[in-house]
Amino acid sequence: MISIRVLAIIPSAFFSIVLTTHCARFRVQELKPARSFAIPIGSAFPLVTKGADEYTRPLNLAGIPLSAGILGNRIFLSDPASGVVRVFKRNSEKPEFIIGDKMDKSEEAELIKVRAGIPCEVVSDDDENAFIAIHEVALDDKPEPEVPPENRSTDKPPVGQFTTTPARIVQIKEDAIVAQFGREGREGPAFERILRMHAFENTLYVFHAIGETRALSVFQNGKRIRQFENFAIKDQDVQKYFIDVEDIFPSGQTAIVSVAFRNKNTFAPEQRRIYSWDGGEPRLLYTVDEEADQFIAARPDGGFTLANSEDGNRLLLKIYSPSGEYLNNRLLVFPDFRNSWREVTLDMTGRVFSNRIFQGNFEVYEWK
Repeated sequence: MISIRVLAIIPSAFFSIVLTTHCARFRVQELKPARSFAIPIGSAFPLVTKGADEYTRPLNLAGIPLSAGILGNRIFLSDPASGVVRVFKRNSEKPEFIIGDKMDKSEEAELIKVRAGIPCEVVSDDDENAFIAIHEVALDDKPEPEVPPENRSTDKPPVGQFTTTPARIVQIKEDAIVAQFGREGREGPAFERILRMHAFENTLYVFHAIGETRALSVFQNGKRIRQFENFAIKDQDVQKYFIDVEDIFPSGQTAIVSVAFRNKNTFAPEQRRIYSWDGGEPRLLYTVDEEADQFIAARPDGGFTLANSEDGNRLLLKIYSPSGEYLNNRLLVFPDFRNSWREVTLDMTGRVFSNRIFQGNFEVYEWK
């Protein structure tokens, strides 16, 4: 009788585990987009729209950043073509103030003067701080004379043109500069290449390149307080791959790391893995088994989210626990013209945002 009971229990437990995992794939919550901001493109990016019209010359969308910094009822929009960041109040048509080394005489706004350069990524936290990555102006390593804003060309995508150049970060709070710093702090050298930034509770997290390696540096008020570096996997089977650290996303006192294992000859990814990392030996959470799944963000509880673009109009966000268990899904269905929708981002609290170029406006939506 004992052996019969044991045999009965094992299949039941196994079935329960399989059923739980299987059901997670079908638990889907559809999120709806709610518009937070709508700023006229001509006010936010005047040089990008110069000479464009609806029928003969389309907008140079490459000159418009994929994301924006949101701080309460304000939005920070970087305009690399003009070399400034314009700050608008919610749904206003004119900037409240402009951040840059100078501004065009035709603009009426307060100027917050910072060092010359090309501003690109802007992020903000919940403590009234905005952080701006300002890239050093360098074209083919040859110094070029400064070009007046009205004469700067938009034939090449300014955003992509400068994101691989060294950069420093400017921190602004209550319309004033709090700090300007590089990869080691206020007195250190510039970041070689900033890959991504996150901000939360007066703390900035910068995922960046140091030579061929990747690091996540943590700053408060311009001072570096921690750095995650020298990520290494000790498994023997990894020796045959090129290990590509694609993202290091902060998650409390640890970080979630997305790693691609690439063929050394073709550089094509053969598998991806997700790790939890406290700066020591990384802990494997999950091996990505679907090629279309891409890591998009860590979750506040130590879990993570994968994104899967099911078709042209839908994005499935797959939610995983801190142990790598598949929990449930969030579904984004993009209404109207799919090509008008741009990058989807998740912040450190798990909120989901998208921006859109639609009916002459730069729009920001939160999915709820």
